[in-house]
Amino acid sequence: MYPFERFLRELKKKKVKNKAHVEASIVEAYIVEEIGWFTSHYFEPHVTCKRRRPSRNDDLTREHERIFRDIFNHPGRPSGALKKRYATGQERHMMETYVLCNSEVAAPYYESFLNELYKTYSPDDPLIDQLVTIDFVGWFKSRVESELQNIEDDLLRSLYWGPKQLVKTWPCYFVNGFNFHTEDHNVGKSK
Repeated sequence: MYPFERFLRELKKKKVKNKAHVEASIVEAYIVEEIGWFTSHYFEPHVTCKRRRPSRNDDLTREHERIFRDIFNHPGRPSGALKKRYATGQERHMMETYVLCNSEVAAPYYESFLNELYKTYSPDDPLIDQLVTIDFVGWFKSRVESELQNIEDDLLRSLYWGPKQLVKTWPCYFVNGFNFHTEDHNVGKSK
């Protein structure tokens, strides 16, 4: 359907209230819509109107609501039924590895670990990524444990303790105007 046909369909279906006077009905509805649009500029900020309504997949996060740490600053909001479950050992290890490799607080430790690997392996060696995935969490914990008495940063102490076993999951996530679903959420639904 062409955009103009879509526009005409919208006029016919949504704006025609009196079929005896179609043109007058369309004009009246158009005037009401325009008045509503232009007067909405003068409403108080807390008044909801069509112009201020968030889009369907808006993540509803604002800059001042974001968490102060860099790695957790991903905007978005979960949707659907919350489920709680225990993370497997492999999932927990992957969470720890991701957070430690991407956190500014753990960056000096990550660089130190890579420098130790570069003494044995070439920087281009693909084995380095595997060794980081397998060994970095244990190395980080042993290094921080030896320095634990002198560490002032609460986030670094929290990273040492690692994530909780109990995790929360949602079937949908809204971010940057897009809606993402898990594979389990889509089972039994038409494509």
